[in-house]
Amino acid sequence: MRGRSSGRPAARLVLALAAVLVLAGCQIELGSAGNTFGRDPTASHPQPEMWASINGPFTRHRDGDPYATMCAGDTTSAATCDPGGVPQNPSYDPNGYVWAVDVPGADVGVPMTVAVYDPSFGPNAAIGESSAVPSDPGFATSYHLFETTGDPSTLSLAPSNGMDALGRCTGGTPGYHVFPPGTTSQNAWYALCTFVPDKAGVYPLQVKSSGIPGVADAGNGVNDFSIRAVAANGVLPHVWEVDHLSLFVGPSGDQQLYLAFVSQSYAGHTMIVDLFDPGDGSGADPITMQFLAPPSGAPANVPSGGEPVDCLYNATPSVTQGGVVPIDDSPTCTIQTKAGGAGAPVYDDHWLRVQIAIPTTYACTTDCWWTVRYSGGTDALSDRTVWTVNLSQAHA
Repeated sequence: MRGRSSGRPAARLVLALAAVLVLAGCQIELGSAGNTFGRDPTASHPQPEMWASINGPFTRHRDGDPYATMCAGDTTSAATCDPGGVPQNPSYDPNGYVWAVDVPGADVGVPMTVAVYDPSFGPNAAIGESSAVPSDPGFATSYHLFETTGDPSTLSLAPSNGMDALGRCTGGTPGYHVFPPGTTSQNAWYALCTFVPDKAGVYPLQVKSSGIPGVADAGNGVNDFSIRAVAANGVLPHVWEVDHLSLFVGPSGDQQLYLAFVSQSYAGHTMIVDLFDPGDGSGADPITMQFLAPPSGAPANVPSGGEPVDCLYNATPSVTQGGVVPIDDSPTCTIQTKAGGAGAPVYDDHWLRVQIAIPTTYACTTDCWWTVRYSGGTDALSDRTVWTVNLSQAHA
């Protein structure tokens, strides 16, 4: 599903009482140009140095996930983070995160398998999973695949639309599974559902670490995983994240990642990227992030190109998303997110906003991917972060 210009902001999802996600305006595809979101250690081709990620409900706010944690500060205590059932983090979202399994018309009627790599919280240091309190028991993670509505502007997360409720999975689990903390399918793929798509469209995959029916909220830490969809006919679907780009970047050095697919219908608009707590790493070298326009190279697992652009950003970290107007200019949109030496990241527990004016001459076809290039020298990136991308009205 590619973005369509509506003259309105590329709005974030609105969750209605009926658990229907309405894509107001246009939904921007985030984070992956292929059929796998995150690393696939079982594949031989080059891999992105990032994982899909979600934090536990009682994780410190500064640990990179502003939506999954109930905590507003550095505590990991349930009594402090959720006293009397009132989460202290005003941005807490019990709905977790949603990934899109975007099925093309060529795959209708063809068996398809959706799988998750290392789905449970370990912690597993091999893929960057950790806990602020090593003795903490960790947290459960649920994965729920839903039927497509067939409408590119609407996704339904109603329980009655789940693949499990509809009996649509012919293999794997019924399409819904809760993984307790532990080693289930550690460093391996877990087949969540094999089904035969009856129509093209986005089949949503919801991942939650709290508000899971029948499971008490508990635990802190970071759960990293990957998502893959494969069709029996070899025509690959597309897997991307909806609304928020929730990542663990690393553990690695310099790298480049997909950010967002922005069609040429957005020529003359302004792209706004909000990043929470970017720039974590260990080492003496500074860390920078550079935002690059297409062409990024033929869509592949790892982007290889990109054009420097001018942007505005907030050198002064913001406590809230969009709380500081971007006034600092970078002609190459290169922003330092960690100083050299042993200092803390610039945006630790804070927000960075990047504002890019897309020129009226902007043009692209299949290669419309914007990317982010991390540079850390000898610094080892270990960055748990969440990003959002929105498109404003056309600028003058």
